[in-house]
Amino acid sequence: MTQRSPHPTRTPSTRTRGQRAARAAALLATLSLPLALLAPAAGASASRAAAPAADSAPEGPRLRDVTDKPVGTAVREEVLRRTDDIGARYRQTLAEEFSMVVPESELKFNRLRPRAGAEPARPVAADYNLTLPQPILDAAAANGQEVRGHTLVWYRTNPAWILNTAYTGDQLLEIMRGHIAFTTRRYADRIDTWDVVNEALDADGTLREPCNPDAPAAGAECGRSGALSKASVWQRIGGSEDYTHIIEAFRAARKNLPASAKLYYNDFGIERSGPKADGALDLVKRLLAETGETSDGQTRPLVDGIGFQAHLGVDWTPAYVADFRANMKRFTDLGLETQITELDVGVDLPVTPAKLEVQKRVFHDIGRMCAEEEACTAILLWGFSDRFQWIGEGWPGQYGAATVFDEEFAAKPGYFGFRDGLTLPTPLLTASTGRR
Repeated sequence: MTQRSPHPTRTPSTRTRGQRAARAAALLATLSLPLALLAPAAGASASRAAAPAADSAPEGPRLRDVTDKPVGTAVREEVLRRTDDIGARYRQTLAEEFSMVVPESELKFNRLRPRAGAEPARPVAADYNLTLPQPILDAAAANGQEVRGHTLVWYRTNPAWILNTAYTGDQLLEIMRGHIAFTTRRYADRIDTWDVVNEALDADGTLREPCNPDAPAAGAECGRSGALSKASVWQRIGGSEDYTHIIEAFRAARKNLPASAKLYYNDFGIERSGPKADGALDLVKRLLAETGETSDGQTRPLVDGIGFQAHLGVDWTPAYVADFRANMKRFTDLGLETQITELDVGVDLPVTPAKLEVQKRVFHDIGRMCAEEEACTAILLWGFSDRFQWIGEGWPGQYGAATVFDEEFAAKPGYFGFRDGLTLPTPLLTASTGRR
């Protein structure tokens, strides 16, 4: 295994706000959103849109201002483009509160590349829906926000032209390599952190089963719903319990990005110790044992970090958080960075003040854990308003209210808990030395 420093010397968190703003300013010339939707109000910061209305803005500092680590959120392009009051408040809250964004679904294979094209393994721009993520990239540039890439390879959200065609494993491998090459090169000046592979593991820590292209309706079911919903079309590259597609996905991303790029494996259910976390640990050890050449001619291990999605609930306790912290250390001891990539805290309905107080504690404790751990380089929410949140949409009437702002963009108790958790106490000056 390649030996690496336990604390990487270059991480996204070391970039100052001024450097982030300068990077964003260089991208402003390519803005495609109407300027009226993005331009700051008179007297506002040049790197941010106008502040939210006074009746919804929380008092005190914003999330992005209480820590030097990026604080991010998933973003939806269709909401950014809205011209009504909801769209305005969404954009304003996004600009004021967050220093990093991640497209919620706009970079996923099925939405970004809906067409096979003349040569499926050698895609061209016409095969892609390149206008789809553009509003998010434009808003991020205007607001001085970093952009995180999600995701290059996932067992879900694959286009119909892949699922409905009985490609061989070798053909799928070339299609995957071609997609990764095009996508990473296309956004190399915007995105330097990628979830290369997402959720490759089943609940027991083993690899997902390959889809069977000969099974009835396999194309319609694989990675979507039904009996084959947990199977992966990409696992047909190599077959059951074969890591080829994961290793080759990381190798392709490494090849097409500079050495400064950060490559992550991302998954849910690996926050606490157990079989799935053990499986993730084994997976990243395999990736660390392999190297690849970067686009600028350097040789690097295939993986830089592990993404803990952290889709949590109000059943979490301080003991769970302690277990999360100890489990995270197993990965950082390998020299990996870590990020909290999709944090939300679902509430079983109906919502009560008591449940919101528990939610507040969970947001606080996870925020504090990342703030205190040097190798935790960023923390992102999976949506910031209960109006636009996947848990409420996926389990209507059962679960919801999983974010830090309510449906009217007013700060919930969880917002203040999260902000307090991210805010580390300032060390006091000692009387004898004058040092902190």
